[in-house]
Amino acid sequence: MQHLGPQEAATLPRHLLEAHVVSLVRQCSGHRALRAAHARLLRLSLPRLTYAFALSKLLASSAASAATSYARNLFDQIPEPTTFCYNSLIRALSGPSNTATDAFLLYRRMLRAGAPPPNSFTLAFTIKACATVPALGEGQQLHSQAFRQGLEPSLYVQTGLLNLYAKCEEVALARDLFDRMAEDKNLVAWSSMIGGYSRVGMVNEALDLFREMQAAGVNPDEVTMVSVISACAKAGALDLGRWVHAFIDRKGIKVDLELSTSLIDMYAKCGLIERAKWVFDAMVERDTKAWSAMIVGLAMHGLAEDALGLFSRMLQLKVRPNNVTFIGVLSACAHNGLVDDGRRYWSTMQEMGIKASMENYGCMVDLLCRSGLLDEAYSFVTDMPISPNSVIWRNLLVASKSSNRVDIVESASKRLFELEPQNSENYVLLSNLYASNSQWDRVRYMRKMMRANKVTVVAGCSSIEINGYMHKFVVSDGSHPEIKDIRLVLREIADRVLRAGHKPWTAAVLHDVGEEEKEVALCEHSERLAIAYGLLKTKAPHVIRIVKNLRFCPDCHEVTKIISKSYDREIIVRDRVRFHRFIGGTCSCKDFCPFQLCCLKKVVLRSDKMEILYDNDRCISFHTQINRFHVPRLELPILMPPPKVMELYFTSLSSMIGGYSRLGMVNEALDLFREMQAAWVNPDEVTMVSVISACAKAGALDLGRWVHAFIDRKGIKVDLELSTALIDMYAKCGLIERARWVFDAMVERDTKA
Repeated sequence: MQHLGPQEAATLPRHLLEAHVVSLVRQCSGHRALRAAHARLLRLSLPRLTYAFALSKLLASSAASAATSYARNLFDQIPEPTTFCYNSLIRALSGPSNTATDAFLLYRRMLRAGAPPPNSFTLAFTIKACATVPALGEGQQLHSQAFRQGLEPSLYVQTGLLNLYAKCEEVALARDLFDRMAEDKNLVAWSSMIGGYSRVGMVNEALDLFREMQAAGVNPDEVTMVSVISACAKAGALDLGRWVHAFIDRKGIKVDLELSTSLIDMYAKCGLIERAKWVFDAMVERDTKAWSAMIVGLAMHGLAEDALGLFSRMLQLKVRPNNVTFIGVLSACAHNGLVDDGRRYWSTMQEMGIKASMENYGCMVDLLCRSGLLDEAYSFVTDMPISPNSVIWRNLLVASKSSNRVDIVESASKRLFELEPQNSENYVLLSNLYASNSQWDRVRYMRKMMRANKVTVVAGCSSIEINGYMHKFVVSDGSHPEIKDIRLVLREIADRVLRAGHKPWTAAVLHDVGEEEKEVALCEHSERLAIAYGLLKTKAPHVIRIVKNLRFCPDCHEVTKIISKSYDREIIVRDRVRFHRFIGGTCSCKDFCPFQLCCLKKVVLRSDKMEILYDNDRCISFHTQINRFHVPRLELPILMPPPKVMELYFTSLSSMIGGYSRLGMVNEALDLFREMQAAWVNPDEVTMVSVISACAKAGALDLGRWVHAFIDRKGIKVDLELSTALIDMYAKCGLIERARWVFDAMVERDTKA
């Protein structure tokens, strides 16, 4: 064909000429080769019908190679496009890099032309375009047309519609279509239905269908497994997720980048961040999505240092981050109060030319709000180049409510009701504000507005996985078959919590009832029901894992700390914002979230504890167990962000450790030092001098060695005073060689050394 000239072409029969055209187009690999072939065909001066045939073949090849603009140009040159031509271009326009609008408009143009008629492939490709957006309304119109034209029984049309409904989270419609399909459903149909269940977090249904798929003899591929793993991730179903991972290994299913990233996401969201790290480290190659999933997972677990360290490593390896990566980075800063770091990373994102998404702006607002910088947060929101969404205004409302900033409360609530007049959470937030100030008339008014606007409240829901099945609970849920036993456990929990001295935070109950009724209501919050069921059905050392669809109730947060200590159980709760890991009465969030609940009224330092009192009379105590020497009573009326409170707490603990040390009370000093770590307060070199001195005075060599190793492990600065304290400790503990080693290693020495 390459040597065929116009004269030879003119003498060939049409069927041979078309065969040559097909041969030439098949040899083309890529956009440039297709254009060159097109030029050669033009030089042959082909007959009109043969040239139209050649254009249709070029169109199909260019559409398949994603050369969409060139395909459009070819289509416009065809005087009477066939159904095949329309299908080729619609298929190209239905790809992820194009908008569904163009494909849908071309389909409408085909209908208006009257000829040629669309076939099942035309509808399937157009439906695929709607699923890409996804556009439910347009897809339902196509479903109606398929029914009218008798094309609905087509496997391609049914699979396309199933995928559309699944992506639009219309699982009832998808399941109805799935059940009406022929017995020999293809892999795409099974995967689409499982993916639909996965998107809405229906993990039990997704896994049941996955088992049906295996029973039907359909072998899953990596796409199916991504859907199944995603379902486990959304539901926090760790045991099921582990089983699916083992199934992938057992069946030898190819673990590509997308499946590896899904596994990282699943383990992170199920509370097993160590396993997520293992999957990440085992990957031969990693793309931006994999790095981002790992960074977001670490941030979700409050591991800011690890998340930011991994981000630095990512940059060193020249992997370009995206806006999702920065969601993880900024979230890490927000959950740990790293305001300066957050500002710096925000600037880095701007300098790298990465366009900030709404989620990025939300993370930055969250960071500023959590740190008490409300004016800066409000200015940041009002200066945003894009219109803030409801999540951002809701964050501002929560923060301003906590600090009694009526001006920002009014502004934020006004914008929220403009954006989401039907969202129950907005009404609940304002009701919470009014209830905490005993403004019951306003609470009743909010309820009246909700009834007038027909607003339905989204119930708080907590789920727990037991023996491979997800059990869901809502507040005061009496529907569970084992509810009698669950309530017995709840009563036992209430007794233990009462003996621990906990005072319920009844401001969380938005009803004008007595304190006793409020306390009863708190006892049956969804997270407590789920924890009680976990205690009922599992034994230590099994970790109780809870997934909650809303933010953690502050009173339940305090109660869960007590439960973890009283029952000696590890409890992991994933709420809408982050993970909370409870061990021995402490939480991995460092109580950063509860500290945001309201404005601080005062801090009281006593001889046995430090109390932080909030303006709603909520009190959080830090017990220091010091009663051997005098600590003066001190009351400080304050209004400060949580980092300042922790700074004050840190100063008081360091002073008390020093007092114990001077008295030679090494056990008490070490106990308080451990309490300091449990409260996630990082010691400095001054604190370590006191701890080392206590070991020296008591001759506690093993403890002294452990503390020295702790100093090295944490990278605490070893200054002159700390080096001298180490020399003194080793000498007094009888290990003079080690004392000499420390002395010789000093870069400079003063008279004390």
